Amino acid sequence: MVSFLQTGFGLRWLLVFGFWCAAQAANCQDENRLLRLRAADAGISPPLLRAYFDSLEVAKQQQKPAQVVYYNHQIGRLLYSAGTFAQALDYLLQAINAARSEKLSKPLAEVLYTIGMVYYYNQQPDKAETAFSEAYDIFNRINEPAGMARALGGIGFLVEKKQLPDSAAAIQQKALLFAQQANNEEVMAEI
Repeated sequence: MVSFLQTGFGLRWLLVFGFWCAAQAANCQDENRLLRLRAADAGISPPLLRAYFDSLEVAKQQQKPAQVVYYNHQIGRLLYSAGTFAQALDYLLQAINAARSEKLSKPLAEVLYTIGMVYYYNQQPDKAETAFSEAYDIFNRINEPAGMARALGGIGFLVEKKQLPDSAAAIQQKALLFAQQANNEEVMAEI
């Protein structure tokens, strides 16, 4: 079905479906429809994005803060992947606020890492460094080596962009040690 949705016919079907949803105001918000269309253009599965939007609404209605954080984070990640940085930041900031208010350390650190990536690719290195550093501090406090490795990897890339190769290499080496400690090959490959 995903390959069908990525065809011209699939996109037209999605447009018709989106207009139908707009008519069903209780079931579909215009903003979410537009975001799904942008995501479809970027090759992201519209049904997946729709499922996340629907799940987020249910989590809000049922007042389940951990799920609100999770779905805002997932929507933010998908929108970031689609290159819609402003919309991604909106959902990621909502996730951060919810995680902070509920004192959810690990989800907060994960969202901070993601927001650091969004800032990095949106040419905002100072904000990216702040987000990566805060994520690292939280991952360190909860003793999460894979998260520490990712956050340090982000910091290392930023330091490298500042033309400080020795400092960047030292940070990347430390990140690699944390990735090895976590025994996580995926993280090792990212660094």
